[in-house]
Amino acid sequence: MSQQIKNPCTLLNNIISVIEARSDEIIDKWKQFFGETDYYC
Repeated sequence: MSQQIKNPCTLLNNIISVIEARSDEIIDKWKQFFGETDYYC
């Protein structure tokens, strides 16, 4: 049975906080998998 989310904004803020705190690790894993990235504006 799925659990209802009481406050989706809080959940999203928590997810963003985890991503920000681990951003260096996430970027390293991305580069290992995809290689270097190029950004175009």
